Amino acid sequence: SSVIMTAGNAILIDHPEMLQFANYGYYYNDNMIEARVEFAVNNPVMETLNTLKIRRIIDNIRIKTQNMTEQQKIKYVYEWIGDNNTYDEVFTYTSKNQSIYNVFIKGNAVCAGFAKASQVIFQNIGIESMTITGESSGPHMWNIIKLNDKYYYYEQVIFYL
Repeated sequence: SSVIMTAGNAILIDHPEMLQFANYGYYYNDNMIEARVEFAVNNPVMETLNTLKIRRIIDNIRIKTQNMTEQQKIKYVYEWIGDNNTYDEVFTYTSKNQSIYNVFIKGNAVCAGFAKASQVIFQNIGIESMTITGESSGPHMWNIIKLNDKYYYYEQVIFYL
């Protein structure tokens, strides 16, 4: 079971660009492990079209931020995600709202989706960053960013009424 958790976390944390991968899980019973993988999109045509759309969005962000300082880039990403998304309080514990697919295509997600989307954007605009997981009032994901040779917590906060 620890091997499955390690592999699943490696995909979730180290490869947020895999937009179709939403979550994983496993069930252990009588020396048998059953693993399950959940995808944000199960339609290959929609997956292809939406992947192209996400690439266009990221390319557009790259172009808009190319002459900005690091601090301006980070602020731009924060504002872009906040302006284009809502916090998915209805389906807080579903796997699909934890993917970057939801951030870019559906416009709603939870912390994991926001952290993964931020990470992918940062990778594409030259900001050194990483996603990390931990606990807040439950399982949580956020980013660490490097700015002016110092590391900072970066967390997307989506306000909702």
